[in-house]
Parts: sequence; C-alpha cells; structure tokens
Amino acid sequence: MHPRSKHWHLIDYIIISKKDRHDVRVTKAVRGAECWTDHRLIVFKLITQIRPRRRPQGQKTVKRVNVAKLRNATTAESLACDLDVKMQDLPNDQNSTEEQWTAFRDTVHKTALEHLGTTTRRN
Repeated sequence: MHPRSKHWHLIDYIIISKKDRHDVRVTKAVRGAECWTDHRLIVFKLITQIRPRRRPQGQKTVKRVNVAKLRNATTAESLACDLDVKMQDLPNDQNSTEEQWTAFRDTVHKTALEHLGTTTRRN
C-alpha cells in the first residue's frame, strides 16, 4: 500500500507459461517477519498432471534391435559378412535418393533383426 495515496500496488509476480496458467489454483502473498520491505513472498499451488506419451495411432512401431549381442565377436562377424553380401545385392537403379535410402535402411534393419533379435522390455 502506498503510504500517502493508500492504494495497493502489485509489484511481485509469478512467472508461468500461458499453457499452464489454468493449472494455478491459489496464490497468496506472505509477509516477511524479519525485514521491512515492499516485497512479499508469493506462494501458489499448482496442479500438474504428467500426461503419458502419445502413441502413434494406426502405425506400427519399429522393433528395436538388441545391440548388446554385438559384444560377442562371432555374432558381430556373421552380421558384418551377411551385410556385405546383402549390400552388394542392392539394386542401384533407383531414381531418387529417398528410394536408395529406404532400401538401405530396410536391408540393414532386417539383417540386424535376423542376427541380433529384438530387445526385451525390462520394467
């Protein structure tokens, strides 16, 4: 409150993003006991909800390859040999770079799944 005009002025604010503004429930200004100042401690209650990650609808997720099996030298060598053979068999007559990339990606992923398998979920 201003000493002469007796008007209240707001000089302390809470900074929050616009999308989270509706989650603020109660806001209070708390007076300090030790020092004389125009500023007050602002306390507010916020209700937050952790939303689960969105899962793609209608699309299959790509299976993850168990790369831990690459520590075994024989598995890594067999994968490398099989990849060499399959890379030589790739057709080079695709028109666009996108088609070449898609063929390369699919070949590597399928070969890795054959040799390494998928990961198992651990909770």
